[in-house]
Amino acid sequence: MAWTVFPQRKVLVVLRGISSQCQRVSDQVIASLQLRHRQWVEHTLRSRQRQNYVRMLSSVGLLCPVLSLILLLLALELVSVHAVHGKDAQERQQYLRFLKLILQYTENLVAYTSRQKNKWNEAVSLTRAVLLRIWTFSEKKQMLIHLTKNTNKVDTG
Repeated sequence: MAWTVFPQRKVLVVLRGISSQCQRVSDQVIASLQLRHRQWVEHTLRSRQRQNYVRMLSSVGLLCPVLSLILLLLALELVSVHAVHGKDAQERQQYLRFLKLILQYTENLVAYTSRQKNKWNEAVSLTRAVLLRIWTFSEKKQMLIHLTKNTNKVDTG
């Protein structure tokens, strides 16, 4: 019986980690944007800081929707966390690996968006890469759902 609860607990721990990292990224980006905007208005930014601020502004246009997408995925996974029980061991491992990939992305994003690092170009590159991974995982999931439906139609027909 413990085996059926354990995978769900693992998933919940990873989902909680993703959520807290998204919160940290959001807080850091908001704080950096507020500080740099104030410095921009007051004309106290040096040349390199101005360039970095412009990079930050352009990267936020991608980061915000991706963080929203991740939070939406989080909500969907929370609603269906009980479905982990019905998956076989390989499916559970792939699913957990995917969630851990998202967790690693959010952890890296926390590092890249910190005031000490300010690696906005790297954050954008990382975000594009993770978007491809999310899309690939979603496509595989949709294909499996489609195959399952077709198999069920053949079995019942």
